[in-house]
Order: sequence, then C-alpha cells, then structure tokens
Amino acid sequence: MIQSLFLKNRVVRIAARKMARLGRQMLRCPDAWLDITKILRSKPETIYIDVGAHIGITVDRILDECSNPVCAFEPTPESFAQLNRRMKNHDNLRCFNLALADFTGETPFFINSNEQTNSILENDVVNTENLSSLTSHLRIVQIKSTTFDDWVACDTACNTTFFLKLDVQGTELRVLVGAMQSLPRIEGLFVECPLAPMYKGQSSFWEIHQFLEKHGFILRNTYPSLHDLTGRAIQIDALWIRS
Repeated sequence: MIQSLFLKNRVVRIAARKMARLGRQMLRCPDAWLDITKILRSKPETIYIDVGAHIGITVDRILDECSNPVCAFEPTPESFAQLNRRMKNHDNLRCFNLALADFTGETPFFINSNEQTNSILENDVVNTENLSSLTSHLRIVQIKSTTFDDWVACDTACNTTFFLKLDVQGTELRVLVGAMQSLPRIEGLFVECPLAPMYKGQSSFWEIHQFLEKHGFILRNTYPSLHDLTGRAIQIDALWIRS
C-alpha cells in the first residue's frame, strides 16, 4: 500500500525524495540523482534515455524534477505493460517495448523470479549461488532488440543530445557498441555496472570505463555498491560525463 501511494502520488514522491536527499547530504553521501538532475536542468533539450526502465521508478524522478523529454525502453512484456499504464498521461514521455543491444532483430530473454534481474544473458556464479531466489528462471521469451544508432536513425524526434541511463543486467557494453555513431551526441551516462560474475558474458565496470574513456568521457562519480549475502561488492552505479 505504501509503495502504491508512493508510485501514484507525485507530492508524496517528491517529499520522500527530499527527505532522503537531506539525509544523504547530512551524512555526506554521494547523491546520484542530484548529480543527474543538475546535468539535465542545465540542458533542457537533452533527451533522457532510460534503458531498462522497468515500471518507471527512475522515469518518475526525471518527470517530477526536470522538463527534459524522456524515452523509456523496457523489454519485459509485463513490466512494459505496467510502465505504459502508469505513464499514459505524460506528453513528455515515449515508451518502447524493446531491448537496446548491439544488433537489431529478436533474441531469447530470461524471465526470472524477480523481474528486475531479467536479462538476455544466462546467470553466472553470483546469481546462481548467492541470489538464486531472485534470479532463478521462470521461462524464456522472444523479445525485439535494436541498436541505439538504428533507433536514432529511424526516429525523427531524436535530433538533439542524449543522456543515457543503463540498467541492463550485464549487457551495458553491448548497448554502447550499438551506439557508436551516436556517442558524440551523448552528454552523460549513468550506468549500473557489475563488479562480480553475475551474468555469463557480462560487461565489467572496468571494461565500461575503458570504453567510455576512449570515447571522450570522464568518470564523474561512483555511488554506494550493492553487496550479496556474503558481503561481497557485486554491483556499483557510476556516472560518466563528456570531457
């Protein structure tokens, strides 16, 4: 009930975030969303691209706090249906039932016990041994995929710059490879990066950093990491901006 109220009521969402933000400031903790909204507010024409939007929790943040246009990509059919229902009254948002990757076509997609762990990739040791209650497979579905470059080339509304948020369960580098032609138009990226073997064939934080550094981005900040039940750091969020 509390989560439903938070999702539906904009005033409650903003107030809760303000309190959380004040707490982080008092503890001198880095605040990813404060950093992101500052970038977007300084560039109101930049399109916020949410890749792996789930049901729109991070989309809510941007729509509540910024005026930037938003495009949200979510490949899981059930999550996309909920995202679409929740966001149907927002004129500044477009939703796409697609995965972004390094190819355009169709691909098998693992639906897991926790839909936020769904991935094109098979589970690796951390997921199978320490997070199996969240990552065990329920079924495999076929989903549509496209590259960011192909999508931009076909979308007449994408004639400006972009900020990318990637939450794609190990396929971060595949998304970036599929965006090679568009990289000069990307102002910044907020990426959920694996630190431990969660998915087979996944990108690592270090690979992502090397790729982005090579293409003119600098690491702006990293944010508190996610740990498994053994205390091992398995995932970290990081923000890169154009140099």
